[in-house]
Amino acid sequence: GIDEDVLSFEDDESSEEDYPNTQFNGCIDFLVQELQKSCKSGIAYRRFGWTDESYTEFVLGRNILKLNKGSGAVEVIPNAPTSVTDKYFPVFTPHGSREKCIDILGFFNQPGMYAHQFQIGAGFGAPLMRMTDIYAALAHFFSPESGVGKTTAMRASAGIWGNPKEIVGKSTDTTNAKLHKSQVFGDLPNY
Repeated sequence: GIDEDVLSFEDDESSEEDYPNTQFNGCIDFLVQELQKSCKSGIAYRRFGWTDESYTEFVLGRNILKLNKGSGAVEVIPNAPTSVTDKYFPVFTPHGSREKCIDILGFFNQPGMYAHQFQIGAGFGAPLMRMTDIYAALAHFFSPESGVGKTTAMRASAGIWGNPKEIVGKSTDTTNAKLHKSQVFGDLPNY
């Protein structure tokens, strides 16, 4: 809730001349108090991924996916923005169709694309790393040839979670920007 001292003028030694619109202020105080009574306050997470070691809640952008262990159903709960997560919310807003996504990923389902398949599998598996004794992994894909699909596979893997143009880092990103994004992305893959 909101600290009542912040909203109250009772203990304040200032006079009404300092606050010429006290009727308006009183109205605001009343509205805030009513909202506090009627609204359940939520938790705003500062990173994406698992909320704790029970692995029943996963934060992805503006949504918290909450597993009901009894029924197996997943409930979608709003995640309140914070100063560090707010700018990433649009990144995780779904666009396009599920069928098109499956079609794109299906391109890599052919012989000889094993490294590409590994990269896409790592994108799906990144949130599972927290459940192991291995807390991080790094995969580096190199080929002296261009046009073999390294970047395409990386973007396809990033696209599992959101907009790959926003998820994949840029060569101009500073070290601080990379570390900040890594912290906010939490259990998600970091490209």
